[in-house]
Amino acid sequence: MRKFIGVLSILGSITILALVAKPAHAAHGRVAKTVATVGQSLPGTGFTMDFPDEPMVDTKGDVVFGAVFNTSSDSGIFYKPIKKNAGLSTLATTLTAISGLGTPTEFDGPAISSSGIIAFVARGGTADGLLRKKKGKSPLQVLMKTGDTAPGTGGATFVTFNDLSINAAGDTAVIATYTDGITTKTGVFLFTAKGIVPITLNGDSLPGTGGTQDGMDPEDIDGPWVNDNDDVAFAADRIDAAIAFEGSVFLKKFNQPIQSLLLMGAAGPSGLGGTISSIGVGRPGLNNSDVLSFNAEVVGGSAGSFVGVTSPTTGIVGCAQQGQPAPGTTGTFDAAEAPFGNANIAGNTMEFHSNIMGDPNNLQGIFSCGRASTVPTLRTVVLPTSQKPVGTYGSGLEEDSLSSKWAVFDDEDGTPIGVFVIKLP
Repeated sequence: MRKFIGVLSILGSITILALVAKPAHAAHGRVAKTVATVGQSLPGTGFTMDFPDEPMVDTKGDVVFGAVFNTSSDSGIFYKPIKKNAGLSTLATTLTAISGLGTPTEFDGPAISSSGIIAFVARGGTADGLLRKKKGKSPLQVLMKTGDTAPGTGGATFVTFNDLSINAAGDTAVIATYTDGITTKTGVFLFTAKGIVPITLNGDSLPGTGGTQDGMDPEDIDGPWVNDNDDVAFAADRIDAAIAFEGSVFLKKFNQPIQSLLLMGAAGPSGLGGTISSIGVGRPGLNNSDVLSFNAEVVGGSAGSFVGVTSPTTGIVGCAQQGQPAPGTTGTFDAAEAPFGNANIAGNTMEFHSNIMGDPNNLQGIFSCGRASTVPTLRTVVLPTSQKPVGTYGSGLEEDSLSSKWAVFDDEDGTPIGVFVIKLP
């Protein structure tokens, strides 16, 4: 997911709670499982994996991820069940045509729901499309494609699709551009069993800003993040008549109007001071209580950045901040720049990766906060010094995501490079 920059204003009370840090010896007792490694054969392609990207995991520990082939010009979407002796399976590649879309040249996503339903975007064929793959031997379904009518637009049609998320029922939210044949605009749409629902369209009023959503291309909106109630959060990176609020996060509960979730422009949280100048949200990013996970940078405060959660009712609850000791290491959450990666949430557990300063053996790690919206408990998920199923970890532990029981991540410079999944502490 992209990181969007600005000054953040928080609705509701703003508090940073005291953290309960747990020792990390348990992290060294849990050993990850290998999902796929660089150089491994990719089924049905005749090629091997050159690099993995954007893995996600479901409640069982099954993983979906994108991968670039060793040809450097081709890529695909792959699935690996957690069960013993299960191999990789290929969902789509740039080598094979998809019915109704032709042969794609690139993909966005993928995303997997807690229940194991997969969605991704394919682009570059005869049409771009949003696709879904249910469990077992079910075929790929095209949910939306270029030329389909975009609901709520007065007859405009879809052009292309971008970032997405999916919930347990398989309802899928996606950023999409649409055109009336003259002007191209961008919005967020939710595919449900009862039809496609517009979440935000160009020209929609954005509460608390005095402006309107002014997306023209996919980069003008970030997210979306959907939960099992079909509530959808998104960030508006282009707002007409309210530039100061660009980057604010909004929430549209199902069948309710858009409301502000995180508005630009307020002071930083109590205990840090200054002003919040950026925010990043991972996937999954919104739980069923409308709690959003995020990291933020702070200008002029006692710490340069922090990671936490917020909701319409709780305000901010902090999980960790820059300069704080990183459990299981001799260092702190710190670096020459803001150390935290985009935060994810499943249930009430938040997960993130961070750079570490002061421990030459652990330059980066992945951490979690249980009870994230109440009394966060900070724990280590995996460190470079943790036991690896094969070889040794490097310092590039990132591209992380989680479900209620598992965390999945890339090891981008270890031996071997690959995707790994580990039980949460």
